[in-house]
Amino acid sequence: LLNYKKIMKSSIWNYPKLIAHRGGGILAPENTIYAIDKGISYGYKAVEFDVMLSGDNKPMLMHDHELERTIRSDKVSGKGLWFNDLTCNELKELDVGSWFESSLNFIRIPTLEQVIDHCNSNSTLMNIEIKPVPGREVPTGEIVADVVNDYFSIDSPVDKLPLFSSFSFEALLAAKSIAPHIPRGYLIDSIDDVPDWKERMVELEAISLHTNYKNLSKEQINEIRNLGYHIMCYTVNEVDIGLELLESGVASFCTDRLDLFQSYL
Repeated sequence: LLNYKKIMKSSIWNYPKLIAHRGGGILAPENTIYAIDKGISYGYKAVEFDVMLSGDNKPMLMHDHELERTIRSDKVSGKGLWFNDLTCNELKELDVGSWFESSLNFIRIPTLEQVIDHCNSNSTLMNIEIKPVPGREVPTGEIVADVVNDYFSIDSPVDKLPLFSSFSFEALLAAKSIAPHIPRGYLIDSIDDVPDWKERMVELEAISLHTNYKNLSKEQINEIRNLGYHIMCYTVNEVDIGLELLESGVASFCTDRLDLFQSYL
């Protein structure tokens, strides 16, 4: 709680204005160490990635609950498997690179621990999106937070801490219960669709609201900022829109177009 109050009292947003979406945006297979290295190679100081639990409760990087979009494997194709139908070791065997480019068939799904180690060794900040398989909201939030606790304590420098985010209020609340010192951002596609968003932000003790820039008005930006929260937007892929958002008071945004925004880093 003390660390949270220290963050909230500070006018400084500790995360870069530009964040590499899913590690490498459109330039690499998403949510992989290869993608994170792509983001780093383009000069990005922070990456966003998605984490969910395997069938044996190991936090690993993946966006989709169903496996078919980003995996090429006879074990998965056409079977409609969900991520948590397989164990960590089974998931580690799957090719998550060749859907993007055939020569990248060596790329595998990393664990959260592997990614934290990699980002820390490269001085790269993390936006860890907690993305539970439906029905696994609370354990996903708790287990992800427990892993992060192994790397970042209450005494860790505030400007080195990762940022949790999630569309799942329950998952983010569970993460708070385990790692209250890790900053939290509540993900909402449109605040118009969540009438009690202000109450939820208070209960989460969130420092930021993350939202789809397409559903965000200038009046809403002013309202959110006047309440003392930072704003992060997704997924901004046009330079003029990105610059306009920053000028209007948005603190940061994720982008898939690492190439287009590179000169603005």
